[in-house]
Amino acid sequence: MQASSSIIALVGLLAIGGSLAASSQDQTNPLAKVLDLVDELSAKIVKEGEVEQKAYDEYLQWCQNAVQETGFAIETATKEKGELEAKLVEVAAEIETSTSKIEELAAAIATNEADLSSATSIREKEAAEFAKK
Repeated sequence: MQASSSIIALVGLLAIGGSLAASSQDQTNPLAKVLDLVDELSAKIVKEGEVEQKAYDEYLQWCQNAVQETGFAIETATKEKGELEAKLVEVAAEIETSTSKIEELAAAIATNEADLSSATSIREKEAAEFAKK
């Protein structure tokens, strides 16, 4: 039985030594290190890609909002332009009407001043004649 327990112990030692050798081989194996680095780099790139995708989505949303707001601003400004042009036509008509009214009033004032001057001169003549008598 001693021989069988020695064999079992020997097999156990070989198994432990083999697993230690395999694990030490994995740690010192350059190919395993390269694969580990590739896995780490791949994970890092995927994470950065997700961050960049999120930033891109936010920028895209901002651009879409800016386009929409600009469209609304253009639409509003176009309506206001139409309203202001109509107001300009209305005001121009009022200016023309007011100008003709001003000309009529200026003519009436000139006529009234002429009549006043004529009446004043007549009264002065009559007052002079009355004073002579």
